[in-house]
Amino acid sequence: MKKNAFILVAAATLMIGRVTAQVGINTANPQGVFSVDGAKDNPATGTPTATQQLNDFSVTATGNVGIGNVAPAAKLDIVGDTFGIKRSQGSGSWDNFWIDLSAPETPAVNASGADNGLQFKVGANATGTYGNGQTLTTVATMTPAGNMGIGTAAPAAKLHVEGIESRFSSGTSRWALAPTTGGTSGSSNSFEIIDRIQNVRRMVFNDNGDVSLGGGISDNSSAGVVSIRSGNVGIGTASPSEKLDVDGKIRVRTISPVSHNTAVSPAYTDANGVFVKTSAESFGTIVSNQSASVSSGATGTLISGLPNGGIYKAVVTVGDGCSNTSIAEFMVATDSFNGNYGVKGLDGFITAIGTKAPSFTETNSTTTGVAWTGKPGCNDGVNSTGFNYTLAMPNASTINITNNGNVSRSYRIILTKYY
Repeated sequence: MKKNAFILVAAATLMIGRVTAQVGINTANPQGVFSVDGAKDNPATGTPTATQQLNDFSVTATGNVGIGNVAPAAKLDIVGDTFGIKRSQGSGSWDNFWIDLSAPETPAVNASGADNGLQFKVGANATGTYGNGQTLTTVATMTPAGNMGIGTAAPAAKLHVEGIESRFSSGTSRWALAPTTGGTSGSSNSFEIIDRIQNVRRMVFNDNGDVSLGGGISDNSSAGVVSIRSGNVGIGTASPSEKLDVDGKIRVRTISPVSHNTAVSPAYTDANGVFVKTSAESFGTIVSNQSASVSSGATGTLISGLPNGGIYKAVVTVGDGCSNTSIAEFMVATDSFNGNYGVKGLDGFITAIGTKAPSFTETNSTTTGVAWTGKPGCNDGVNSTGFNYTLAMPNASTINITNNGNVSRSYRIILTKYY
């Protein structure tokens, strides 16, 4: 009985010893609960060297797994230049997923120098194998600062794409963004938005400040340029010489009118087709479009501030409450030198009855009286004298009007430059 009890105690002790012991393969000195030493030259005893540790596999009592590391500090602790997964497809071709964890060209180091970021690389050597000594191409990089790089090991921004072109597609729509060398005249580099269905540059931004709209793939400035530097815009031309340079017809569907008392200038084109407007001293300029309400027998200023030294045509209109309107035309000179200014009546009529021209009484060169024959009466109180008035110039820059009718009237004058 005692003998059997002793055997049971010894067996239990042996089992406990096996459970708590470290297990080593190819090593008499396992560094973890389970340790494999892949070094062929490892002696039967002793701690593995750093070179030998690159081939080690170790599992600690806390469940950490080390590859190439006999003392793993994380659940998966890999020491070495690369970590890769490859799958043979036969005939020497491979599918692969490769990560370089600690190569010297890694993108960034934090303040402690302990973190080199993460890189994704692809490549193979001449024998089709993967591992140390081969040439790998960086396809993606993430730095500790959160910068993501595609095609670069040193991303300089949150997203940094290094390459000839980036494509964006959805169904049959295909577009590309491309940084390129060259561009419009005076530009060394450009950034392009390309329609990859038609293979046409739709927009090109150049480093000299020009923006090309449209253009062929072989010539990114062939269809017109917007120059941010000069502010010139070309439509149908690559070399706009004005703020808006249109090679073709122009249509303006809506033009805003101005108020009746706004002075305006006619627009013309020169021999090169450039739009110009007349100055205040040029032919055709409407220098005034003003009105004045004057009581019966009173005098009011119809226009003032006329430029000196001009010759104008003046049209004066006055109407009543019965849709009768008188229109009279005058010549006006404004040369103040030696008193060479004045006003002279030319012609006119009353619209409703088609009467002949008024009678003009030239008191002197600066005063002209206007009287109408056949002016009908109206229920607003005006009688046959209602449209009579006198124009006078007290100086070269002013035209006054005296109401010779029986009720207050509102007069309008339009002055057009002749010389």
